[in-house]
Amino acid sequence: MDDSALFRTMRETLGLTHDDAGELCGVAGRTVRRWESPDETWPPPADAMAAMQDRWAAVTDRIGEVLESLPDPEDEFGETETVRLVRWPSNEAWLRDHPGEQLWSWKMDCAAVGLTAVALDLADYPRTITWAE
Repeated sequence: MDDSALFRTMRETLGLTHDDAGELCGVAGRTVRRWESPDETWPPPADAMAAMQDRWAAVTDRIGEVLESLPDPEDEFGETETVRLVRWPSNEAWLRDHPGEQLWSWKMDCAAVGLTAVALDLADYPRTITWAE
């Protein structure tokens, strides 16, 4: 397995910049770039992979919880309820509603909304994405 490719895929999918991932892993963004380079021989260390995989797991767990909570796509009347996903318009708004969290947590929340929308589309659930109030 190529840890550098996996690390980069997780980082980009979660909407994190190199600097965000560096903050998560306790290194500079430049170090993250080095880890992700296919030409470098410095793969991400185990603790950095574990930190990124923890964030990945948090997002995938959240998506799994949403999908598991859904009823069958059609009720007994043949109608399907639309799933409402909520997105915060800015990091400031997200941090106001989630005090004490990191900025990159908002980016991961945005990524989770998008990934959940994809999963719902694949499962043929109607969905809408609205702004948080």
